[in-house]
Amino acid sequence: MGALAYGVDVFPVFQCTDALDDDGYVLKLNSDGTVSKASASDEVFGVNATGVVDYWGNAISPPVEVAVIPTGRGLFVYLQLDPNNLEITIGDKLCVDANTAGVVDKRDGTENTADPIAIALEARAANSGGKILAKLL
Repeated sequence: MGALAYGVDVFPVFQCTDALDDDGYVLKLNSDGTVSKASASDEVFGVNATGVVDYWGNAISPPVEVAVIPTGRGLFVYLQLDPNNLEITIGDKLCVDANTAGVVDKRDGTENTADPIAIALEARAANSGGKILAKLL
């Protein structure tokens, strides 16, 4: 395990068992010390600080090393939003999406019921996807 200097913080580097084409995916820690995209039932470990792509912008096949921003630090990050997201207003709690590992959606208490991991700092229309600025809890 190494480290990546990112701004004024230094984040630990872990081997990831999933391809990560961009930053902002929600990750879990596996029992062998690797990380992978978290599902709604997983305990969230962190968010990848960078994507791992080749010269042409294609995700590199796993395993790959990735810097991980730990959760629970109150950091502001851009998270990957489910393409079929619910409407989100500023202040809504976000959780790992019930249907797609590694991405977030509004915690609505019916479909998306996982523990909240962040608070939305931007509003998003339903089905807009992309990234959303949030504060990690």
